[in-house]
Amino acid sequence: MTAELTEPPVNGHAQASEKESIDAWVRDIIRRKTHAGRGVKKVAIEDWKTAMRLRPQWFSEGNTETESGEESEQGFPKYCSSVVQLCGYYKRRWPEYYISVTNRIIHSWQVGSRIPEGAPVHPALDGNHRLYLQDCFDWFEKWKLPSCPKIAEMIKAGENTNQPGIDELEEEEKRNEIKHKEFIRAKERGDYIERTVATETGIAVVKRIHLRIKNEDERNIPKMCVEKLLSLNVPQESVDAFREWFTELMRSVTDRRESDMIKDGCELKEAE
Repeated sequence: MTAELTEPPVNGHAQASEKESIDAWVRDIIRRKTHAGRGVKKVAIEDWKTAMRLRPQWFSEGNTETESGEESEQGFPKYCSSVVQLCGYYKRRWPEYYISVTNRIIHSWQVGSRIPEGAPVHPALDGNHRLYLQDCFDWFEKWKLPSCPKIAEMIKAGENTNQPGIDELEEEEKRNEIKHKEFIRAKERGDYIERTVATETGIAVVKRIHLRIKNEDERNIPKMCVEKLLSLNVPQESVDAFREWFTELMRSVTDRRESDMIKDGCELKEAE
C-alpha cells in the first residue's frame, strides 16, 4: 500500500524545470481543493499546507503578483489560480458593497445555477487552471453587483455590515445542504405533500364543511323552529309565514358566507 504524497514532485534537473514541476503540482492541489465533492480526489491537509508554503502568493487575497508578474490597471493580478482567491478579489474590487460569495456559489454560477435569466455562465478555469480576473470582474459587475447592497445604505438602515468570512459562509451552505437533504428524506417518507395537493385537499374539506352548515341553516334549524311553534299551538297560517321568512333569512346568511369565502380565496391566491 503506497503512502500519500505530502511533498511536491521535484525532478532534480535545472531550476526552471523544478519550478515548473512545483507550479504544476500546486495548481493540481488547488484544482482538487476547489472542486472537492465533484468526483475529484480530496486533498490531504499536509498537501494543502505544503502548497501554501511553496506558493503563498497564490493563496493570499491581498497579493497582486501573479505567475507572470503582470498586474491590471486597478492593481489586481491578471490571473488567479482558484475560486477561493476570486472570492477575496470580488470583495476587494468593490469594498463599498456587501458581497457574500463562496467557492460553492461561484461553482454554481459556472454551471448555470443561481444566475439571472439571460446571463451567461461564470468564467471558468482555463487549461492552465487559471481564471482571467478581468473577465470575472466584468461578469460579476454586470450580473451580480446590481443586487448587492451598499454598505453605507446598510449602516444608515442600522443593518449588520460585518461580512462573514469564506469559512463561515461555507459552513452555512453545508448546514443548508444538510437541511435540504433532511427535507428530501422526509418528503420521500410522506411527511410532506405537494402544495397543489394540499390546496386541493383543503378546498375539498372546506366545501364539505360548508355544505353541512348550509344544510343545517336552511333546512334543519327552520324545521326545528316550525315544530316548536306547532307544539305551542301557533296557528298554521302564522307558522307558514314564519317558515317562509326564516328560511329566506338563513339563505341570505349562506349567500353572505359564500361571498366572504370567495373573497378570502382570491386574497389568499394573490398572497401566494
